[in-house]
Amino acid sequence: MSASGDKEFRKYHNFMQSLTLALALRGGIVADIEPKNIYVPGISTKNKWDKQNSRQIQGKIPDMRVIEKAGKIVLYDWKLISGAEHNYNANKETKTIKMVAVNRRQEKVHKEYMDKLKLVDKEYNNTPPIQRGFWKSGKRANQPKMVLGEGPVCQLMKRYGRVKGLVTGFFGEYSANVGEFIGKIGKGLAKRMWRLNEYASEAECKGVLTYWTQSVIGIEALRCSASLILERLDNVCDNNPRRSGFNRFATRT
Repeated sequence: MSASGDKEFRKYHNFMQSLTLALALRGGIVADIEPKNIYVPGISTKNKWDKQNSRQIQGKIPDMRVIEKAGKIVLYDWKLISGAEHNYNANKETKTIKMVAVNRRQEKVHKEYMDKLKLVDKEYNNTPPIQRGFWKSGKRANQPKMVLGEGPVCQLMKRYGRVKGLVTGFFGEYSANVGEFIGKIGKGLAKRMWRLNEYASEAECKGVLTYWTQSVIGIEALRCSASLILERLDNVCDNNPRRSGFNRFATRT
């Protein structure tokens, strides 16, 4: 992806991140975004860590931290996927089954973060590499290789469990973790508002407000996709919006 494309994606990624936080706080969920100091207890060279700018740190930390009952911390990370071939035409399932593309992307998030944190450990804790595999002779000779090792930051991350991916797709669909989080927001909103808004029960209010939250996130995700297309017209039609799409190939009279 080009630098400009990455910048555009980051802008809408940050918008969805802020929107989710606003909805969560409105629902009484204790949360914050980009917890910069979350790994500090595991960093041995804190001065070096603090010298990074916000963009450098953003790529190494989760997007959102939620503190649940009994102080349990759950980490989330937002991902937006484009309509690219590798997202929606990767295999038969992504082509034909709804939500597969976003759920497929969701499942990759935790491993990606663990890989990032191994790099953090290498850079800020001088964690040495480890040997993976073993010598094996014969027809299928195998040579062990050196890979990044897990240091204090990786061990700290394991206390929090998996980083949950929150993924929205090119067509406004969202992954299973987004649906789960929407349910939590709807429940929190209903608990606060059902009497004030004269619903018959908290359950009735939860159904309405969960649907409302779902609509807000789905519509805004779709709006982000549409905005990305508009902002990239110059990449596909020589900086002339009139030549975009079908109009580029229309016979001119």
